[in-house]
Amino acid sequence: MNNMAQKEAVRQFKKGLISDASRQLFGERCYEEVTVQDIADAAGMGKATLYQYFESKEEVLFSLLASYSRDVTRVLESCCDANQDPYTTLKKVISLTYRLYLKNNRIFLAYISLKRTAAFKREWLEELNALRERKFDLLASVLEKGSEQGVFIQVDSRRFARVLNNILRGFSLEPLETRQGEPIEALGEDIIQSIIFKGILTDGED
Repeated sequence: MNNMAQKEAVRQFKKGLISDASRQLFGERCYEEVTVQDIADAAGMGKATLYQYFESKEEVLFSLLASYSRDVTRVLESCCDANQDPYTTLKKVISLTYRLYLKNNRIFLAYISLKRTAAFKREWLEELNALRERKFDLLASVLEKGSEQGVFIQVDSRRFARVLNNILRGFSLEPLETRQGEPIEALGEDIIQSIIFKGILTDGED
């Protein structure tokens, strides 16, 4: 390994340490409560060293969000390439997307709050929007295929892809709330699937 490659390997290793530490901290506490010093301490380095790899806590958050978005896109691409029927594909996509949102709900909540502020750079927002649009394209293709086969209702697939994503994100954020001082338990995937595919009416009701 030449010197340049070695430096890049060290750089990626350090960034990985920072990402892992921030992911854990953001998952345990509100984004606003976590400081750059907290992240540096958890990553086993000084704050000055952290700033060599990320210019701000906001950039650390962006890096995590971009990583998650790419993960979701890869999952969707894998599901679409599996050549399964649209219903099976959509069920798998819903489960995997919901799990990802649920696991990282505090991070996505922080993004909702930050994305319209000056601290969150325009180029970061544009990159995340491009990844989101790719995700919607893939999801819409599954919905279109299902509509063509008579499995799903005829609907604006692109628009419904957005709605479906928002439903899953909304369900994943609910456990961050409290009811009478007690945390709200996350809904199970079976209930989420039932609501999306069957609605909330009991059998026999119209």
